[in-house]
Amino acid sequence: MASAQGTSRAGLLCPAVQAGAVYPFPTVISISNSRVYYLDGNSTIRYVAPDGSTGVATTIAVGSKVVAAFTVSPDDRRIAVSLIDFSAMPISVRLYVEDLKAGTNHRDIFSSASRDHVVWPVGWHAGHLVLAVMVTCSQGGGPFGDVAGYHVVDALTAARIVAIPPAGCYISSKPSPAGITCTTGTTLNALDWSGRVIKSVPQPANVDVIALSPDGTWMAGCCGSKGEMIIFDPEAKQTTKPEGFYPGWIDNDHLVLIVALQSGLPAETSILVLSSGRMTPLSVAGYFAGRLPVGD
Repeated sequence: MASAQGTSRAGLLCPAVQAGAVYPFPTVISISNSRVYYLDGNSTIRYVAPDGSTGVATTIAVGSKVVAAFTVSPDDRRIAVSLIDFSAMPISVRLYVEDLKAGTNHRDIFSSASRDHVVWPVGWHAGHLVLAVMVTCSQGGGPFGDVAGYHVVDALTAARIVAIPPAGCYISSKPSPAGITCTTGTTLNALDWSGRVIKSVPQPANVDVIALSPDGTWMAGCCGSKGEMIIFDPEAKQTTKPEGFYPGWIDNDHLVLIVALQSGLPAETSILVLSSGRMTPLSVAGYFAGRLPVGD
């Protein structure tokens, strides 16, 4: 097991807010086919590899009220960076791509100014960029709000290829290599990165934290009426597991779960093997962030 530890970025206030809660900056990581990259402090991007090797991948020039979000391509060659400036309203965003090594072949591909939305690069698919459209500083909220949707864009021009999910279907999962899930309230849909529906099942009651497997054939969600894990197999057959929340798929047979123990004890991070039902506690705590290799 390889591990590394970074320093959190300084918290932020929304523009024109003179007092109040300072919101912590979300953890920013990016997973390629060979490394996990993470933001250390305000501007340093470091990596850790499965063999335990670590190092500095690059640094990003940011001001005290500018935050950097990034994603590294699966082959470790390119990086996309979104610089979000919270110093004034409207909030300005600049998105660029460049070579991860030495910052060569730099290209500014998008800029905008908005009072309530920003774009945040979260991944790559088939050579294109995947951007999260995030709500920010709206209706009294902080700088880092919910994801309103995803745009797949050309990595050279930022021209939009597809926006997902469609109107009336609301995001219910983090992105996976296969796509995302969304719910209409009565139907739970899995969408690939072209926006095509690849699976559709009745929306289980009380289940709103969904994980889509890397190939898009399985879904897992928390929590059912009795707090159980709900799992849909490739034939859309629904089964339940007695415990576990915040699921994440390693592959179609292995789920990372947070398991609640007896009252008064801390929750435990475990791996569930679906084929056998075996639950194996991990020696480290935390939430599932992604798998390595990430794939296309």
